Amino acid sequence: MNLEGAVKEYQCPGCVNGPYKECFIPSVDHQGCASHFPGTVLMGLSSVFLGLPKGFNRLGFSDKTKVSIFESYESAKSVWKYGWLNVVVWKHLDDNGNTIIRGLSPRINYSWIHVILGDCIDKFNCCEVTKEKMDEID
Repeated sequence: MNLEGAVKEYQCPGCVNGPYKECFIPSVDHQGCASHFPGTVLMGLSSVFLGLPKGFNRLGFSDKTKVSIFESYESAKSVWKYGWLNVVVWKHLDDNGNTIIRGLSPRINYSWIHVILGDCIDKFNCCEVTKEKMDEID
């Protein structure tokens, strides 16, 4: 999957800013779309990212959560320093062969979601969210 395909797959569904070519703005700190904004609200829950799998799609109380897309593990590491200040909590290898991680920056109470193109799931030591675990999520 290339970058344009990843933006269309993970960020465009449910985005309120319009179709890909008309609204795409390259992000300065990752390769995803900077104009992405989730516009789908589940009654009583919060906004959701329609393009992400269950467990990674809800914003919860943090409406500032963003989806960042990186072309490789190396490009993600060049921007993010994963560790005790940026803790990866969940990891998932999706049907497209891409790694999705959900994390927290506890010092500033900021949650984040990264889509890394390709299989780099072995680079993260955290809870793996399998399809069976996703089925347990309501």
